[in-house]
Amino acid sequence: MEYTILQRANPLNRTAAKRRFASLMWSIIITIRAFADEISKSCTLTATKSFFAAPIWSIVITIRALVQGISKLCTLTATAVGAVLESFLQLFPLFLKNRHSIKLGDFGIFKRSFSAMGQEFKDDVSAKDISNVRVLFRPSVQLKKEPKDNLTFIKRRLL
Repeated sequence: MEYTILQRANPLNRTAAKRRFASLMWSIIITIRAFADEISKSCTLTATKSFFAAPIWSIVITIRALVQGISKLCTLTATAVGAVLESFLQLFPLFLKNRHSIKLGDFGIFKRSFSAMGQEFKDDVSAKDISNVRVLFRPSVQLKKEPKDNLTFIKRRLL
């Protein structure tokens, strides 16, 4: 797998900005205006930037390329494979909509989920509290393990 190097602030390291704000709170000599100016400066991301490895994605495989590849690996024609995949793509959202989880053998499980706001009382919970409806994918143990076993990392420069 190819990767490149990106420089960005670490979103998990918020301690630098917190320390600066705490020292400002304890400073009694600062006037209100100077305090406001310092707060506006500290509200911007003041954390030091670090370098991170970031994956370089290559070509997206289309349904057509997938159909061609599958038909070369088995006795089915590309037309037959295409028909099966198109049927699968039509049924997939219907199964999820009807609260089914979809297990694809040793590949993994797809299921629908959502986030919800909490309420103080049971009777206050309603459908309006539900947000961020999404499809989750949980890869199988075999799929999780396989890429780690046969993966080498190659550093590339982006142009």
